[in-house]
Amino acid sequence: MSCPSSWFDVRRAVEHPGLNNCSVKCCVFIFQNPGIDIGDVSERKALRKSLKCKNFQWYLDHVYPEMRRYNNTVAYGELRNNKAKDVCLDQGPQENHTAILYPCHGWGPQLARYTKEGFLHLGALGTTTLLPDTRCLVDNVKSRFPQLLDCEKVKSSLHKRWNFIQNGAILNKGTGRCLEVENRGMAGIDLILRSCTGQRWTIKNFIK
Repeated sequence: MSCPSSWFDVRRAVEHPGLNNCSVKCCVFIFQNPGIDIGDVSERKALRKSLKCKNFQWYLDHVYPEMRRYNNTVAYGELRNNKAKDVCLDQGPQENHTAILYPCHGWGPQLARYTKEGFLHLGALGTTTLLPDTRCLVDNVKSRFPQLLDCEKVKSSLHKRWNFIQNGAILNKGTGRCLEVENRGMAGIDLILRSCTGQRWTIKNFIK
């Protein structure tokens, strides 16, 4: 299926990592590979104008209104620490409400999503309002282990807000503690919260 960039709001498509649509995937590929020569699309643009085609936002508003909006996403994908690059941030057993580290596999439980508000979501996306949504990473102060909770039920907004830049620390705005990896030798590695020691995190996709 062809997908000239003139037909879609490409940036909008990229900002919806939950979409599983062939056309959108094609556009995301074009957007993330700007060196590709897509040729002359002036005729397609003229056709779009003459047909009065709607943009992607119109599609979301009128055709698929039940879809959750992820416009506030600034980064998403696997999240890795420079001290343990073979494991990724993972939601773990959901009943434990505790984020863990687990060998990277690229599936839903390891989908991290960082937002403009500073929230760090983890888990498979609930693509429509009929499905459960992802939970927020939270520093509840009382534990050295990061919690995964329903964002709307966390009373302190600061405890669910994080400062994060690519290849930098993940710092909680409320407590000042960093999300870090602790190597316990034969006992394995833990995901913990503590005073920052300079550990760095990288996420697979950063939306510019």
